[in-house]
Amino acid sequence: MDKTQIVAAWLPFGRNPFAKLAMRIAVMAVCGAALWIDTARAIDPPNACDGSLAPDCHQVVARGTLGRLETSGWALYCPREAPYWWDTSKTAATRTTSFSENVFETYDSKVDFTITNWSPLGSSDWAISIDCSPISKNGGCSGQTRMVDDPGCPQSNRRTTCHGADNCWLEWEELCVDGNKVTNYHCSGVLFTTLCWTCQ
Repeated sequence: MDKTQIVAAWLPFGRNPFAKLAMRIAVMAVCGAALWIDTARAIDPPNACDGSLAPDCHQVVARGTLGRLETSGWALYCPREAPYWWDTSKTAATRTTSFSENVFETYDSKVDFTITNWSPLGSSDWAISIDCSPISKNGGCSGQTRMVDDPGCPQSNRRTTCHGADNCWLEWEELCVDGNKVTNYHCSGVLFTTLCWTCQ
């Protein structure tokens, strides 16, 4: 077949409007599929406070995106007003993604995760939530709590809590007696500010 015959064989397709339309639709479909593979989608994890035993539960959420077959580390920190993690974490992702807690990098107010997107098809949006409380798991209220200024009552069980060599603070309990009313307080000197909590 010479060059003239090759050109003639392609001309009917090139002049056919339906063939051109079909080709455009096919190209758009391929591009759309590629866009769907790579498009990030914002997601929310389940609420870590739902079903949590943490009194006065505060949810902390982190979000991110991992590329194809990518692994990354991520840490979540409980806030100053609720510095204690109560061991509940909930996750969500748009693709096959694993979340592994790094127990040697996790302590009372920090949770460290290794996150891996196992999908070769595209990026994975992920989200993690944890439950935090103003009361330590070592003791506290069975119901809701409220934060108050330091009542200045007699202290007991005064101790130093450290996360690393240079991240330490004091914790203690206070017992206030007013006539027949006795009130227990859990106090903490996190970030050089005294914060106390008591049961409602």
